[in-house]
Amino acid sequence: MPDATAPLRFEYAREPNVSAELDRKLRELISSCFDQPHGRGHFRGLLADAHEDLAQQGLEYTVLLGEPAVYASSGYRPLDVSICRFDPETQSFEHGVLAVALHKTLTEKPWPAGPVDLRGPLF
Repeated sequence: MPDATAPLRFEYAREPNVSAELDRKLRELISSCFDQPHGRGHFRGLLADAHEDLAQQGLEYTVLLGEPAVYASSGYRPLDVSICRFDPETQSFEHGVLAVALHKTLTEKPWPAGPVDLRGPLF
């Protein structure tokens, strides 16, 4: 189990650059977050740390795709506007409301009105 008092550092690692050792550590971390009962609350804590880091970088909002009931306790709300996104099944860009699209404001600035454009590189 990682030391809960150690300062966190976020670093983006592209999949081709993930070593076998880092892959093992990530799988261990993810398992500890979702395994019951000892993982209870860890994922929420990781999200809170990520939100703090993103806000310090000047980001105002965060968007994720997930189950609303799971992420509501971390402040995520449904993004009930039209979203332009890539659909891997049809291999095309589509527009419409996506039930699993959620957003969270990281500042006092309210979420902007209007459609959301998620066209961009896939990762």
